Amino acid sequence: MAQEELKMGGLRAPYHSAPMQSTVINIQSGPQVPDHVVWSLFNTLFLNCCCLGFVAYAYSVKSRDWKMVGDMIGAQSHASTAKSLNIFSTVLGLLGIVVFVILVAIGTVMSFQALSQMMGQQGHWSLHHRPSGPALLDDLTSGLSAAAPVHSRLSTYSISISQQAQ
Repeated sequence: MAQEELKMGGLRAPYHSAPMQSTVINIQSGPQVPDHVVWSLFNTLFLNCCCLGFVAYAYSVKSRDWKMVGDMIGAQSHASTAKSLNIFSTVLGLLGIVVFVILVAIGTVMSFQALSQMMGQQGHWSLHHRPSGPALLDDLTSGLSAAAPVHSRLSTYSISISQQAQ
């Protein structure tokens, strides 16, 4: 029985004469003012069109400061300004990205079309074509057949001149 009391001794209630105290934390559930700091920081780092993201970040920090002071009206005013600037910055940034992608795509398509059109107009030209006589002079002045080495074009030209002279 004594061993049983020793084993159960750790399970007994503590012998304190003071009563238990509880702590109550009252959380005021006032109006929550979003400060848009994360959105402003994103716009500042990635979509900073006309520095709107940076200005929005400044207003977001001001909103957070006014909220910490307890002035909810000032915090709401700065937060709404930050939100408006963030909307403008996001729209202008995304619009700029879309326009850039469209311009790159159009430029790529147009350059391929121009290249294919040049190849189609000069269908008789190939990389191994070496003109002689007057065609060579036209070729040398326009620079269309840059694929042929200069010395071979000149030798073809000199052969054709010597044949015409005879």
